[in-house]
Amino acid sequence: MKKIYLNTKEVEGRRFYYFDFGSETHGRTSFRLWVHYRLVGWEAEEDGSQRPVLEFPVRGATLAQGKKPSTVIMRPGTGVVYNVYVPCGYRGDGRVEKWNPEPTRVFGYSVYSSPRGSLGVSHGYLVELQDEVPLTYQWRRTGRLYGKPASGTVILYPDGREEDLEETELCEIEDLGEEV
Repeated sequence: MKKIYLNTKEVEGRRFYYFDFGSETHGRTSFRLWVHYRLVGWEAEEDGSQRPVLEFPVRGATLAQGKKPSTVIMRPGTGVVYNVYVPCGYRGDGRVEKWNPEPTRVFGYSVYSSPRGSLGVSHGYLVELQDEVPLTYQWRRTGRLYGKPASGTVILYPDGREEDLEETELCEIEDLGEEV
């Protein structure tokens, strides 16, 4: 499971939870995710206080575009929301090339490795599926990889498990599919 710690904002006695995704040109965020209070989890800290946290995948949630393009809202719903991140190579790029099944909604964000992105640009995605089925995606990265793989396939399960498929496993799965 991937965990992010949420920030809080209080307005007129009400508390709101949010997280800024992305780090683009000179640290500008890609979008701000506002999270409904029912989806927020709590983690105990050493001093006994509670810290708001959001653990992905989030079951029973849905994503919506806010009034501004830089705002995304996560509300209770019937879907599953995944946070997918593909790191880049040195002076390269990292992206998802194919989704299976096709997501209901995708909100992408970029993470620059330097203020202008000349040392590489990684990409992440908040992905919503309507059904509680595993999300399979194929990714590719470019640049200097220093022994890391250039591409791969990952299966994310709604219960938080993550499985990386090797090329040999993919060929075996495809062979089985052809025989049926």
